[in-house]
Amino acid sequence: MKKELKKYEAIIFDLDGTLINSIPYHSKAFFEIAILHGSMISQSEVDSLMGTPSHKIFEYLKKKYHLVGDIPELRKERRKIFKKIIHGKNLLFPGVMSMLSSVKKNFKIGIATGSSLITMKRSTNSEFRKKFKFISTIDDVKKGKPSPDQLFLVAKKLKISPKNCLVVGDSVFDAIAARRTRMGFIGVRTGFKKGKPLEKHKHLAIVSSVRDLSHFFQ
Repeated sequence: MKKELKKYEAIIFDLDGTLINSIPYHSKAFFEIAILHGSMISQSEVDSLMGTPSHKIFEYLKKKYHLVGDIPELRKERRKIFKKIIHGKNLLFPGVMSMLSSVKKNFKIGIATGSSLITMKRSTNSEFRKKFKFISTIDDVKKGKPSPDQLFLVAKKLKISPKNCLVVGDSVFDAIAARRTRMGFIGVRTGFKKGKPLEKHKHLAIVSSVRDLSHFFQ
């Protein structure tokens, strides 16, 4: 495994469900706004949609459950609900900061997240953000993952060839985007679906959490 990792010079992390435990709160915010705007959907069905871009979730809710409202405004409202839900919470998974300090010694590190810039900043603190050479949010690209665009952008900003970049994420969208860029991929089981769908996609490893990565890169 360590021999396979020697070719990589940069690591591009997903954020939600990978580095921070935010997905349950994102799901709760979607559920609350769905109920507020007349959609009778269950929390478990909302859970199953996590990992999908927010505008796609709202399109689904409008089509299947007749959600009332303009999507850009619904997205703004959802962000406000999410902010209220996470107020005062530390969303970082255990061991994330020490893992980042460890891998940063030998790799350039960046983030490619499907969250907006404002949501990313609300979900993290400045100490965490300073660990990264570059952070890309959904605001930087026209298409988020599984489109390869965001990963290509981060690789460019890190000044590393895509073939020498490794992606770490919790969803099939991360895995597909990595494949489309020909980057390596390591999956983590901290997302809602516990990494099971990742096994069907090309990967170097699937680990229980990102803190398990430290010994791979020593």
